Amino acid sequence: MVDWKDDELGELARELRQGAGAELRAEAEVLETETQQGRLRNRDLAGVAQEVARRGDTVSALMAGLTVRGEVAHVGSDYISIDTPTEHHDIRLSACALLVERSTQGGFTPRGGSVTIRARLAEFEQTGEVVEIRAPSLGVTVRGRILVAAADHVCLANLDGVEMVIPNAAIDAVVRERR
Repeated sequence: MVDWKDDELGELARELRQGAGAELRAEAEVLETETQQGRLRNRDLAGVAQEVARRGDTVSALMAGLTVRGEVAHVGSDYISIDTPTEHHDIRLSACALLVERSTQGGFTPRGGSVTIRARLAEFEQTGEVVEIRAPSLGVTVRGRILVAAADHVCLANLDGVEMVIPNAAIDAVVRERR
């Protein structure tokens, strides 16, 4: 039987903490960092927007000719809804850059609402409410009521009753007044 003295055990423990223990901690930190980086690489835009909503961050959506700053109200698979004090914006994620201001307070888990921007347009057809459609690639910003939300386009009647057909792919945002 080996007779260990307290000094020797203390010295052995110190060597393990400083040597092998420190190496294990360093390896664990590297692995944790790499795992987090991999998780971030696998997110899509909707995943980023959902994280912003869960944290309660303030977001600014920067688009051609428009910057919208407010709170995230909903996140679909291809769009984000942002509430400002006066308007509600449904913005196609592929048409904007998001500027995120971190919050120290909690947010929410986005649920409910339309899954896609196309479904959102169909909702506005059903409600008949006045919306503003922004299609900057076409140079179009028009207010009116959506008459038909078809598979690849919307037919909208402006406030004078003139009809306009706009491809869904060109619609970057739908804006409506908050009630």
